[in-house]
Amino acid sequence: NDVICPSWAGYGSWSSCSRTCGGGTRTRSRGCSNGNVGQDGCPTSGATQSQLCNTQACQSAQPTWSDFGSWSGCSTTCGVGSRSRTRVCIGGSIGVVGCEAGGESATQSCNTGIRCPTWTRWSDWGECSLTCGGGTQTSTRTCNTFGQAGATCVGRASRSQICNQQTCPSWSAYGSWSICSSTCGGGSRSRSRTCNNGQIGNIGCSPASAASQSMVCNTNSCPQWTAWVAGDATSTQSCNTGACSTSPCSNKVNLAALAECRSYATLGYCISYSVYMLQNCAYSCCLIEQQTNSCLNLQDYLGFGLCASYRHLCTEALIQLNCPYTCRCT
Repeated sequence: NDVICPSWAGYGSWSSCSRTCGGGTRTRSRGCSNGNVGQDGCPTSGATQSQLCNTQACQSAQPTWSDFGSWSGCSTTCGVGSRSRTRVCIGGSIGVVGCEAGGESATQSCNTGIRCPTWTRWSDWGECSLTCGGGTQTSTRTCNTFGQAGATCVGRASRSQICNQQTCPSWSAYGSWSICSSTCGGGSRSRSRTCNNGQIGNIGCSPASAASQSMVCNTNSCPQWTAWVAGDATSTQSCNTGACSTSPCSNKVNLAALAECRSYATLGYCISYSVYMLQNCAYSCCLIEQQTNSCLNLQDYLGFGLCASYRHLCTEALIQLNCPYTCRCT
């Protein structure tokens, strides 16, 4: 904008003193260049100046007040303030008759006609920076200057406070490992932990799958028997890996652990269920199934007391063919 701003011209000459003695006043004034008095650059209060003059005492005069000087500027640049002016005691001192104390100054209010900058209301508190463990949140406000360039508000534009101070969820230490589900051949064991100050799935205790751990254990091979080798009176088993309990058939008394094997052997199961019997009843079938068995050393087998139970089967061809001595026990 190329327009020249209003500004004060120089003051003119002082006027004549209003009194010849006892304190009078004189004034001088100035004009506003490129504008009018009252515009920006030429405020009304600056158009004139006054000062005391001829303050010497008048002959045989009682002390008296001089005229008041000019008003001071307003105490504030916006809103309502105050201004003052003073005078002196001529022919005496303040407090004497004619110049009573308190009369030396005067004040009055002044309105600048300009609205002072003011803050808006504080905003709501913002989101906390942390969900736990102590975060911060802020609130703000703005300064309304009512269009006055360069104007500011006194105070701060933002404030903050601590929020969400509760302890954060966290995993406890894992507990002890459980006992392995198997003593050999590969089992599993597990251990678990809990969530402190929260629930599993909360931040700090996630994912939920992290609440437990598992691992393979006892992967060593388990001890196991080989299949029975059938076909003669000395059938035996071999033990694969580990310490198997051995009881070979060579003594003709190993009828396996199943209690029913002995009775199965006497009822012809070795023929009808040969595979099962040879695998599970061992020597019971070794002795009876051999069609060419001459029952040599049969006494050892009969030593179990089975002779008596075999007698009622002497009419069956299986017994007569394979173990004739059994029937001669009668």
